[in-house]
Amino acid sequence: MRNVIPVLCWFGLLFAPLGCATPGPQGPVPLYEFDSVWLNPDVGGVRPWKSEDRRAATRAAEARELGRHPGARRKGAKSSRKLARRGGRSGTAKDRVHAARRKTVHDRRKVTKAAPKTVTKTVRAKRVAPKPAPVRLGPGAVAQASPRRAPRKRAAKSDLGDGSVASELVAAARRLVGLNRGRDAEPFLSHLMQVAAVKMKVKAPKDLYNAAAWRKLNRAKKTLNGAAAKPGDLVFFHDTHDRNGDGSVDDPYSMVAVVESVKPSGALICVGDAYNRVIRFSMNARRPAVRRDDRSGEVMNTPIRKRTRTDGPETPVLAGQLYAGMARL
Repeated sequence: MRNVIPVLCWFGLLFAPLGCATPGPQGPVPLYEFDSVWLNPDVGGVRPWKSEDRRAATRAAEARELGRHPGARRKGAKSSRKLARRGGRSGTAKDRVHAARRKTVHDRRKVTKAAPKTVTKTVRAKRVAPKPAPVRLGPGAVAQASPRRAPRKRAAKSDLGDGSVASELVAAARRLVGLNRGRDAEPFLSHLMQVAAVKMKVKAPKDLYNAAAWRKLNRAKKTLNGAAAKPGDLVFFHDTHDRNGDGSVDDPYSMVAVVESVKPSGALICVGDAYNRVIRFSMNARRPAVRRDDRSGEVMNTPIRKRTRTDGPETPVLAGQLYAGMARL
């Protein structure tokens, strides 16, 4: 029995595998972290107390795949990892990510070098209103107002007086041409005297204002008896409308107008309030029943009264027929 145990030990040492390592895909892998030359002789004595470097093993495997020896290095040759990347292989996912990033940066540099260099200036753009596109109107279309602001109309010299009463009366009357005043508006003569700053107060109702003004002018001896008319004179008319509504032609001094100009033929161009509207009309007291001259075609008298059902065929409607008198302020 004493000799049996030593014999068995010798047999175990002879037939057991050398070292404590197991074969793996990348070579022998040690079984112990405390490797030593005596326990694992396959390490070869190169720092046997540390585990094998996995990156070095990966590079060695890639080099073997490319047909190169891991230790063979030529002048100007690439490393095994670069060769593996060029061939489409990389050891780990991290290497593939880095390779993709480097390729993107390289492509951007190529594009930047190929593009021409341009100097850009930052200029602050002015705000300019866009111009409206031209609108073509077809047949039957209605033109719309332009979005641009219409230029302000300047007052003509004829719209302003020179400071005299006559010129201020004419200018004030011209500015009212075409205005629809209505029956409840202020008397036309009262408005003109206020604008011309005439110091003459007439106290009377609206319907009787013109008649009261005529009486006051007559007392002041400002009426014209056969004298030549001038621009700015006041012209009074009878029966231009049925003021009291009784159906008869009996309304004295129902209308007043201002002489705007005098024609060579003797016709007066007047501006007055007829048909509840400020109009411009002609009046010739010398030829009251003539509406238009047959030779020249000039208008002598304009109708300033509308015919009603109660008016007969002989009711006067022309300005010369309804003329009452003139006055000068």
